Amino acid sequence: MKKQLQLILSTLFMILASLTAYGQNVGDRFTSYGWQFNITSKNPNMVEVVGLSEGTQLSELFGFPTLIIRTHAQPVGQNESYAITAIGSNAFDGRNMDKLVGVYSLANDLGAEAPTVIGNYAFANNNFTRLDLWEGLTRIGHRAFASNQLTEIIIPSTVTDIGESAFWNNPNLATVVAKPINPPLLYTSAHPFGVSGQRQEIDLIVPRGKKQAYINAGWTGFKSIVEDEVGVSFTAHISHRGHAPARFEVTSVSPKTVTLVEYIGDQQGIVALTDIIIPGRIGDGDYAITSIGHDAFRNKGLTSVTIPSRVTSIGNSAFQHNELTSVTIPDNVTTIGNFAFVDNELSSITLGSNVT
Repeated sequence: MKKQLQLILSTLFMILASLTAYGQNVGDRFTSYGWQFNITSKNPNMVEVVGLSEGTQLSELFGFPTLIIRTHAQPVGQNESYAITAIGSNAFDGRNMDKLVGVYSLANDLGAEAPTVIGNYAFANNNFTRLDLWEGLTRIGHRAFASNQLTEIIIPSTVTDIGESAFWNNPNLATVVAKPINPPLLYTSAHPFGVSGQRQEIDLIVPRGKKQAYINAGWTGFKSIVEDEVGVSFTAHISHRGHAPARFEVTSVSPKTVTLVEYIGDQQGIVALTDIIIPGRIGDGDYAITSIGHDAFRNKGLTSVTIPSRVTSIGNSAFQHNELTSVTIPDNVTTIGNFAFVDNELSSITLGSNVT
């Protein structure tokens, strides 16, 4: 009996030792696909990214030099999965990365939440030029992206806290788009966007109606502070040769782009132009026209049209039921909607090289 009890205890000890060796306790570490993780919670299972596992070469990482943020990690040889809730301090400091993509979920993790915290110096001293950080992120640590090559930063609506000097020493930074309705807390003793002289070269874009709230919260010293105009409509003439009013909708403020939503045409007895050269840019904001909306020129009596080179998409029935005899689709156009040029008199169509 005594020997049997000893055998049982010995077996239990070996099992517990095995579990510990495979990183089953809070504070233990494990590696997965070249990354190293630290277990921060059990039930629910959560980890933070420590960095690359010892001996891992950057070129071995999936997507290098693009860094793809994951939502879950799983120890090798185990079925237990852990949610990645944080990118730890110094995790990818000085790793020569040039692009950050978030967030990638494995097939069985779709819908999983993204990491909520980026630690101090986590992505410092890399070569990132543009950041479009993921929704779900709440905190960006001290100098998290210091000393990169950033020109534009898009801060997601979920961020509540930005650490001191988070984006320090990015001398070419020109645009910051802040999406949070409530301005994130800044550590103003060391401004996240560098010294005052650097901020004077940065355009800050904030949610509509929130400019004063951002100023009151210490978001000051920028070259300009403007409110996001995405979704705003305006009317402008697309030709100086005659009556040619059209309605546009802002699709982006960084870069500045619009969709041509509707060619208004005849108004109050004034006949509109039917031979149209759509300009590349429009409006006081100097917005690039990058798409032609559904039904935009439908049944407007057009006899000719020139589509600008910046356009990437043409909507359903955009030019349906006109009198066009020829059309040239620019190379930047990748999609053309259903019936876009139906019911015309076309004898010549030149397709751009990127139409799919």
